[in-house]
Amino acid sequence: MITFTPFGWGLLIYTALLSAVSFVLWYSGLKYNKACEISIYKFLIPVFGAILLAILIPEETMNWFIVIALVLVVTDIITVNIKSIIR
Repeated sequence: MITFTPFGWGLLIYTALLSAVSFVLWYSGLKYNKACEISIYKFLIPVFGAILLAILIPEETMNWFIVIALVLVVTDIITVNIKSIIR
């Protein structure tokens, strides 16, 4: 049997709201742009996840391999979208 503490309920509500907000943002983006144009930004999820992990969990550190990987992901996103950026 699962018992929820107030902290557990708070986490459940937080994740539900986070999921709802992400879907609203995604479909709002689809309303004004093509799916192929904005789907590349889904690759930013690990970038923000790694940055938030390093900020929120003091035991985790950002080593050079992680920083280089994050820079490569951002560079690839810019490379794919360079035509729309220049316009």
